[in-house]
Amino acid sequence: MPGRPPAHHRPAPGRHHDVVVIGGGAGGLTATLTLAQQGARTLLLEKNPVVGGYAHGDGEQGFSWDHGGHILLAYRLGSPARQVFERLGIDQRVEMVPDRQTFQCVFPDGRTEIPADLTMAAEGLSRRHPAERAGIARLLLDMERMVTDLATVVPSFRIADTPGQRRPLDRVLEQFQRPWLGDAVAPLAGRLHLPGHTLLRYQNRTLQQMLDEHLRDPDLKATLSMLCVGIGTAPSELSAVIAAVFLVHALRPMWMPAGGFGQLAEVLREMFLDAGGTVVTGAEVQQVLVSRGRARGVLTGDGRGYTADAVVCASDARRLYTEQLPAHVVPRGLRTRVETMPTTPAFFQVQLGVDLDLSAPELDLKRLNFVYPSRDVDKSMANFPLGNVEEAAYYLYVATFHQPELAPHGMHSVKLECPTRLDSAGIDWDRDKEAVADVFVRRAEELIPGLREHVVVRRVYTPQDMVRRTRNADGAFAGWAFVPETLTRARPQQRSPLPGLYLAGHWTTPSAGLPWVVLSGYNTAGMVLADAGGHPRWTH
Repeated sequence: MPGRPPAHHRPAPGRHHDVVVIGGGAGGLTATLTLAQQGARTLLLEKNPVVGGYAHGDGEQGFSWDHGGHILLAYRLGSPARQVFERLGIDQRVEMVPDRQTFQCVFPDGRTEIPADLTMAAEGLSRRHPAERAGIARLLLDMERMVTDLATVVPSFRIADTPGQRRPLDRVLEQFQRPWLGDAVAPLAGRLHLPGHTLLRYQNRTLQQMLDEHLRDPDLKATLSMLCVGIGTAPSELSAVIAAVFLVHALRPMWMPAGGFGQLAEVLREMFLDAGGTVVTGAEVQQVLVSRGRARGVLTGDGRGYTADAVVCASDARRLYTEQLPAHVVPRGLRTRVETMPTTPAFFQVQLGVDLDLSAPELDLKRLNFVYPSRDVDKSMANFPLGNVEEAAYYLYVATFHQPELAPHGMHSVKLECPTRLDSAGIDWDRDKEAVADVFVRRAEELIPGLREHVVVRRVYTPQDMVRRTRNADGAFAGWAFVPETLTRARPQQRSPLPGLYLAGHWTTPSAGLPWVVLSGYNTAGMVLADAGGHPRWTH
């Protein structure tokens, strides 16, 4: 029978579960916790010794660093991510600490600060660029409308009130994520001021196109592209929608889990175990088992088999559809898409523990400092993949400005980060990692004079290290690229074409970023529950 494991790989007694979840990142952890709290016998398989994925953090000598997330956007009262935390009780186990912070963009000829408030940001930019006042207002208001539109007219950005909830209009609304249809309807929707018309207008455009529509001053456009190095995508490629999501939420109060994102991952694991779930680490899934046209379980690389009534993949969707499933069960069009869809870049990180007082007024540092060697943001971001480390855009992040618990008293936890490609020109990551790190530390002395003499701890993580940690295709830090084409219906959906197989996390809908990955995990779990249709162990 197709997909049936050979005798020596068949599951041992006690290895059957209602649901097996592949991957212990934030999406997988949220899905498992949701399922276990509803009574499902749930197994989480994680290839690494610890769970968390890019939400994992660790440290040494009293310093701690998060590998991925820095801030939790979109955690306002009533937001989907906050509702997930409240429904699952996560907010009772993790202290979420709010912060309003000023961002800083550093160019060779000066610095620009943007306060964490949309109106104040508009006013400050208008004073610097008075001739652009009207365009600045239009741009930021359009971005804010797009963020509102997402929750209104894109079903995957909403939290389901019941497992697998589908509203009557959802099937219609999803069709407008087809590029040709969205473009065709956008002009009429705009004239009639229909809900979602701003999103339709920009969903197939880039940030650069949106900036060009509203603004003329190239310096102002560069300033409003400052988050690009943190998002890992240049303005000429970055989806206008994704740019709006990150910028608008960044100009509102942001939240961090006390103790770092690694603490959040650990709490999710503990809550899952408390709810009766099972975690197996060091278990890399090699194959999804298929029998009678349905996903029936998984097989690990070391021969352990686990059967289940449903399988949730919260890891690399490209690997799932091209390697882990038998070819004959994957629709040809889907397989072609996932093989060719672009992915987000990898990141190079230098993690530093320093014994300097970085809050000194003369340093004028912010929590997030985006550093560009020129006002040509696209060129600056292309430098590192081309092997030009000296002129690579990067950002300097001081976690301890808001989370002092991440370093010993009077010291600071710092990260220097730069997006690049796994195959950056002329760089062998294992051979060159320390030399590349030296360049970034030296360059950071332009912001922190004498930094090298005050480094207590230094750790370096390369794109190759990220591949080893996650097995993500191309070392992608957030799944599919943040470009317009990956936000369409072409994106792999949470309910796969194979019965019994589901996706969760940043390789599926709605998008990447911890709030949306958490939402994805919760909603996917709801789909599993709904499709179970009256299973006695699952209470709706």
